[in-house]
Amino acid sequence: MINLNKILIFVSLFSISITHADSPLTSVEFWRSSKHKYVLKIGEKSGKQKLNQSMFKFLIDSKINTFEKYCLINSMGWEYNSKVKNHLLFLKYIKKTLIRKNGDSLNDFDIEHPFPFLLKLGETYFMIYEYLKAMDNYIDVTEVKNEILLNTSITLNPQNHFIYNLIDLQDKLLNSDFCSVFETFNLYISFKCIKEDSIKKSLEMLTEYITEYSIYCDTNKIYLGSLCNVDFFTIGINENLQIINYPLFVYGTIKIYNDNQLIFKEYCDGDDLFFIPPAALQCGYNKIVLTDANKTSYSLIINVIGSD
Repeated sequence: MINLNKILIFVSLFSISITHADSPLTSVEFWRSSKHKYVLKIGEKSGKQKLNQSMFKFLIDSKINTFEKYCLINSMGWEYNSKVKNHLLFLKYIKKTLIRKNGDSLNDFDIEHPFPFLLKLGETYFMIYEYLKAMDNYIDVTEVKNEILLNTSITLNPQNHFIYNLIDLQDKLLNSDFCSVFETFNLYISFKCIKEDSIKKSLEMLTEYITEYSIYCDTNKIYLGSLCNVDFFTIGINENLQIINYPLFVYGTIKIYNDNQLIFKEYCDGDDLFFIPPAALQCGYNKIVLTDANKTSYSLIINVIGSD
C-alpha cells in the first residue's frame, strides 16, 4: 500500500501548478539535451507516452548511447494517476521479442521477478526497467531505489548513477526531508567529475531546479571537489555556509567579493573547512575565491536570496 503521507505531500506539491509537478523525477526535462531527433520528437508530445514497438527498439538498440535511451524515457513524460505501466510493457516486449528470436531461452524468465534475467541481458536493460517503473509510480520510489542498490554497483557507471540520483532525490522529497534533497545532490556532484557532455548538460538542468531546496538547510555545505561539475549555488540570507576544502587543500585563504568589492577574507591554517556566517555574505551574487599555498585558485558564485 502506498504511504498516505507521500500521497499528501505529492498532492500539495502538485497543486502548486497543474502543469508542473514539483519533483526531481518529473520536473527535470533532461531529454532536451539529447541530439537524437527521435527523442526530441517524442518529448514535444503532450501527456505521458505509451511504450510502443519503435520506442522499445530504440531502448534495446546496441548502437544507441545508453544515456540517449534514458533521455527517451524522460521524454515520454508523466501523468498523475496514469494507468499506463510502461515498465510492464517493456517486459512484455522483451518476452515477445525473445520468444520470436530465441525460443526456449525464456525458461528462466519470470515476469513477476525479472531481475536475474534482465541483469543477464545487461545492466542497461535492468536500469531501463527500473527507470520506467519509477516514472510509472513516482509518488513512491522506495522499492525501485532498493532494487537498484541491491542489484548494481551504481557509482561505477556515470549514466546509471545520474538516473539513480534522480530517484534518490525523489525519495528524499517524498519523505519531506527537503534539506536532504539538496544535501544528497551536493554529495552526488562532489563524488566524481562528470566528463560526458550529455550528462553535464543534464546536470545543468538538474542544478537549476535543485538549488531551490538549499533554503531549507540551516547550514549549507559546498564541497570544493564539486566545482568541476557545478560552480553556482543559491542559499538563503540567514543561512550559514561551509566550504569543505579537504582533501584539495588545508592551507590557504578565502576571499569573498560582492560587486567586485572585497567583503570577507580569512586564512585556513589546517582545518578541513571554512565556516562563513550569514553576516559575511550580502544579498545578490557573491564571488568566492579560495587560493591554496601553491597559488592554485578555486572560484564559485553564491547567490544569496532574501527571506521573501
